Amino acid sequence: MLGHVNRQLMIETYPNQYFTRPDKWDDYQQQELKSMLNKAVAEELLFSLGQGQCEIVPIDTFFKMKGRKVTAKLFKDRIDIAGENDFRVTINIIDIVESQVQYKDVFEIITKYRRIRLWRKTPKWSAYLWANCVKILKEI
Repeated sequence: MLGHVNRQLMIETYPNQYFTRPDKWDDYQQQELKSMLNKAVAEELLFSLGQGQCEIVPIDTFFKMKGRKVTAKLFKDRIDIAGENDFRVTINIIDIVESQVQYKDVFEIITKYRRIRLWRKTPKWSAYLWANCVKILKEI
């Protein structure tokens, strides 16, 4: 796995210098993330979400926040979501129209025909980190 999210929901990196401004620290982390994603191989697991929740609705429907238990894995070219009763969804990064962070650390993926939300009840993952990864991977 490429990265680990710590309590502050940042990538664990070890800077060579001391940062006195938060924006410089954020810029440094963003550069480290881009560097790690550029070096990644297509089949390499980048990040994973365990014990998460997922809800999938058509593009013109509101979410009910009645998700099912899932695990999600972010690869360089796709996101794999798997749950109970042989529930499996694969979302190719190139098919993602928009990805964003919603309230309470909810990661929303919008494709041409559906919207997918991933979240976790306890803050042991970062939707912000996943949204940044997808944004960078779409540019690569």
